[in-house]
Amino acid sequence: MNYVFYSFLAGLFTWVMTIIGSFTVYGLNNSHKTILAAMLGFGGGVMVAASFFSLILPAIEFSESLNYCSWLVCLIAFIIGFLLI
Repeated sequence: MNYVFYSFLAGLFTWVMTIIGSFTVYGLNNSHKTILAAMLGFGGGVMVAASFFSLILPAIEFSESLNYCSWLVCLIAFIIGFLLI
């Protein structure tokens, strides 16, 4: 098999998992607010971890390779991004 087919399978897998996750949210009614809150908290935690490991950690390593104060550079970039949003 080639890489294009593997990429297609990976995209198809993430699409199916997104559909299954959306069905669980739409299937809940208002009486299951604690389950919905737990699912939202888990999703928020996953997004924080993804942003740290995919964005912030490489930025810290890159700024260290340039001999800058890594935490200060990332803090300034984080604040600028927050203000732009």
